[in-house]
Amino acid sequence: MPDIWTHIIAGQETAAKLDNPFWQQQIEKHKDVYRLGCQGPDFFYYHNFWPWLKDKSGDFYGNAIHKEKCGQFYQEIIKYVKKIDNPIERNIIIVYLMGLITHWTVDRSTHPYIYYIAGIEKHNQVPIGSHKLIEASIDTILAHKKLNLDTRKAPLSSYLYVGEHLPEIIIDMYISVLTKLYLVNAPRLPTPELIDKSYRDMIKAVKLFHDPYSLKLIIFKVFDFVTKRKINSSAYIYRSFDELKKDYLNENHNKWCHPCSKTECYNYSFWDLLDTACSDACNLISFSVDYLEHDNYRHPIEDIFPDVSFDTGKNTKDKRPLQYSQPLNVK
Repeated sequence: MPDIWTHIIAGQETAAKLDNPFWQQQIEKHKDVYRLGCQGPDFFYYHNFWPWLKDKSGDFYGNAIHKEKCGQFYQEIIKYVKKIDNPIERNIIIVYLMGLITHWTVDRSTHPYIYYIAGIEKHNQVPIGSHKLIEASIDTILAHKKLNLDTRKAPLSSYLYVGEHLPEIIIDMYISVLTKLYLVNAPRLPTPELIDKSYRDMIKAVKLFHDPYSLKLIIFKVFDFVTKRKINSSAYIYRSFDELKKDYLNENHNKWCHPCSKTECYNYSFWDLLDTACSDACNLISFSVDYLEHDNYRHPIEDIFPDVSFDTGKNTKDKRPLQYSQPLNVK
């Protein structure tokens, strides 16, 4: 999936394009919540991120949201928001939802391309960590070109921090939605502790891999050598923009294929895919606001939020595996 800065930048682009001054003001007012929302359910992947911790329940929920009942996930959130009477809490959760929507459209638009140029790790096509290395490289390029920002220096955790704990209204929302949709095969219930710890662990991990002087990179490379790259932790460290010479964004518009179908090919650049994602997000946000503000909305919510996978951009009923790629030769 695209990495943190990519989602932050897409969130900014989407907010700027919204044709709704009130909600643009609300996003600015609650921009910390919005930026966190733009990370989608990825924060679950940080739950107990230390490799020696056995309970990886957060991974289960992160994967479930990305792969199954994806549209229903958003449908249930909107139904949850409909029941909130407190206007302040309602606005906060809607702003968070807007970020979540942007995350979904960015993932489903760009993820197939990222898989194609990163390779499929589970098929042993590329070393562990190759996917993360590509994502982090794209992050660095986008941040440099869009924000004039050096990802090595910028304190990323401050862009994600919403307080020592995740707001209770967001925790309650996740408990409601996850309980309705994802309990089958779940290793444990989605408790407030699990959800809040996933957020707190994300902040810890981002701080851990913040490396403004490239000192930690040396340490993590030694760790990777000793552990025979079982984790490839150095891939989580941002590199300098000047090191990234490959055409990560496909600005040359070379042909690439969907990783589920070698006959489905495109020449879109990453910029093209990101523009599509932001436009889609604007439309979905507009639909969502209209739906929440009107009791008899003209379109069924199921039509607005179909079950399209975060991973593949295909309907979740399409079970074709990710298998086709042409990895960039990066280290």
